[in-house]
Amino acid sequence: MPHARIAALVEGFRLLVLGLLAIGPAFGIAYLEAFQDPALVAEAHLFHEIAIGVSILLAAFVTLVTWTCYDSSGEVLTRFLTLGFLGFVVVYTPHGLLTEQSSHNMALFLLYGPASRMVMAFFLFLGLLNYRAEHDAPEVRRRASVWLPWILPQFAVVAAVWWVATTKAVDPSIVRVVTEGAAIALCAASLLVLAVKRIRGPLVWCYAVALVWFALSSGAFFLARPWNHQWWLAHAIFASGFFLLSYGVVRAYQTTRAFSRLYSAEVMMGQLADSQAAVSTKEMLLRELNHRVKNSLQIVANLLILEEARSQDAGVRSVLTEIRGRLDAISLIHRRLYQADYDGHFDAASTLTELCENLLAVANTGNRIHFRLEVQPVLVTVDQGITLMLLVNELVTNAVKHGFPNGRPGTLWVRLIRHGAHAVLEVEDDGVGFGKSDKSSDGLGLRLSRQLAEELGGHLEIGTGAGGTRFSVNFPLAVVTPRVAAEA
Repeated sequence: MPHARIAALVEGFRLLVLGLLAIGPAFGIAYLEAFQDPALVAEAHLFHEIAIGVSILLAAFVTLVTWTCYDSSGEVLTRFLTLGFLGFVVVYTPHGLLTEQSSHNMALFLLYGPASRMVMAFFLFLGLLNYRAEHDAPEVRRRASVWLPWILPQFAVVAAVWWVATTKAVDPSIVRVVTEGAAIALCAASLLVLAVKRIRGPLVWCYAVALVWFALSSGAFFLARPWNHQWWLAHAIFASGFFLLSYGVVRAYQTTRAFSRLYSAEVMMGQLADSQAAVSTKEMLLRELNHRVKNSLQIVANLLILEEARSQDAGVRSVLTEIRGRLDAISLIHRRLYQADYDGHFDAASTLTELCENLLAVANTGNRIHFRLEVQPVLVTVDQGITLMLLVNELVTNAVKHGFPNGRPGTLWVRLIRHGAHAVLEVEDDGVGFGKSDKSSDGLGLRLSRQLAEELGGHLEIGTGAGGTRFSVNFPLAVVTPRVAAEA
C-alpha cells in the first residue's frame, strides 16, 4: 500500500479517535437521562465547597500561567485566555461561597455556574477570532487600558446575578436558560471559527475538545436537577474540559509561550526538511562561487606570469612579481577559508608558514636566504587574516628585495607571538639594513605596509636587529567565543 494512502488512513483514524473522545461524555449524559432515578440525589455541601475551592485555586494558578505566556509572547489569544480563566474565577467563586444558600435561595446558588461558563466561553471565542492577530508590543502588555475594560464587566456580571437572584425582577429560570444557552452557542461558534479559519496546531485539539466538553456540560446542566447524578456529571465534564485546556496552556508555557507558535512534530520535520534543502542549495551555490573565484584568481595569476615572462624591462618584471605575490596571498587565504571547517576564525600560524614558503619560491632566492618561522597559535577573524597576510606579504617581499640586494645571502625571521589580547608580528632580516638601499625607505610596498598595519589597529615600527632591519606591529585580536577558544 502506498505511503500516501497509509498516511491518509492514519490521519483519518486520528480524527476519529479525537471525535469519539470529544463526544464521549454525551453517552454518559444520555445514559443518566434515560435510566437515572430523578429523585436520587447526593446533596453533599461540604464536598461541593471543597471541590469548588480547589477548582478556584487551580483556575487562579492557570490564570497566572496564561498571563505569563501573554506577558512573554504578546499573543492576543493568550490575552483572551487569561481573561477567560480570570472571568471564571471571578464569577464562579460566589457559586462555592453560597453553597448553603441552596436551601434558602436556589437561584442565588445556581445562577453563578452558567454565568461563569458563559463568560469563559465568550473569551475563548474572542481568542480564536484573534488567533493570527499581530502580537501585542511589550510596552502594551501591562497597560491597565488593555485589561480593565474586560475585567470590570466580569464584576458587573457578579452584581447582575446577585440582583436577579435576590430581587426576582427577572425570572431566574429564564436567566439560567439564557446564560447556559449562550455558553453553548459561544462554544459552537468557537468550533465554527476553528473550522472556517482552518486553525491547526498541536494544541488546537486540546482547545477544540475542551470546547465540546464545555458545551456538553452546559447541556447536562440543562437536563439536570440540583444535586442529582446528572448535575454532578455536568460538573465532572466541565472540569475535564478545564483541565484539558489548562494542559494546553502549560505546554505552551513550557515551549514557546504562545499557542500559534507551537508546532507539531510533523510540521517541524517538514520545516526542517525545507531548511535542509535550502541550506544544501546555498552550499552548492557557495561551492560554485568559490570554484569560480579560485579559477578567476588563477587566470589572473597566469596572465601575470605570462606578462612577466614577455617583459624585457626589469622594473616591470619586478612590479609584476610583487603583484603576483599579493595575489598569491589572497588566493591562499581564500583556499584556507573555504576548503576547511570554517567557524568565523582561523589559525594564522599554518597559513603564515605556507605563505612565506610561496613568497620565497616566487622570489627564486634558491638557498641563499634562510627562512626562520617562529609563530604561536593565534586565532584571527577573516578581516584580520586577510590584512595580516597581505602585510606579511609586503614585509617579506620588501626584506627579500631590499635587504638582500645583488645576491647577498642571509636569514629572514617571521614571528607571530600572542600577548594576552594582542599579538605582535615581526619580520626581521640580517641584510644591509634599512635606508641603505635606494628605494627601501619610500617604496610603494612600505607605504602599503603602514596602511595595512593601521587597518589591523596597530602601527608599523621600524628598527634594527641582527645587523639588518626589524619591522614590528602590535595589534589587538578580535574577541573569540568560548567555544572557538576551547577548540583552539
